[in-house]
Amino acid sequence: MQSFHNELEPEKMVRLEGWRKLSQQGHVTIKVRFEDLLPESFNVTERVENIKDRAGKITGTRTFYAQEVTYTFAASAVITDYKGMHIMDQDLFQRGNKRTYRSPEFPVRQLAEGYFPAQFPESHQRTVSQLCDHRHAQPQQ
Repeated sequence: MQSFHNELEPEKMVRLEGWRKLSQQGHVTIKVRFEDLLPESFNVTERVENIKDRAGKITGTRTFYAQEVTYTFAASAVITDYKGMHIMDQDLFQRGNKRTYRSPEFPVRQLAEGYFPAQFPESHQRTVSQLCDHRHAQPQQ
């Protein structure tokens, strides 16, 4: 989850050159709309780690599993002035840009296989949308 939020950095997706960002009562309001995440492929990767004794002799192996999900999403912004008058629409992400999410590693394959569905519930999208809504700005002085 945290990795996905860091990758998006919603507050940095819209550049406001010549404007100062405010949390409220700005001259310009930017509302960001995220569309659904659409997973396209799921893949479980495997990493084998050799276990060595003090002499450096291999005494065993450990296997770790991670899930990689290729997905797309779209996002756009609507910019209005302080009176609510429409200024412009801006595409931020388009579905053609595929991204890959990699889960943490697990010692059991089934844990890796179930990671993505458990970590991206519907509430996740509401949370991201709320973070990006109501971005305000006023001219810099």
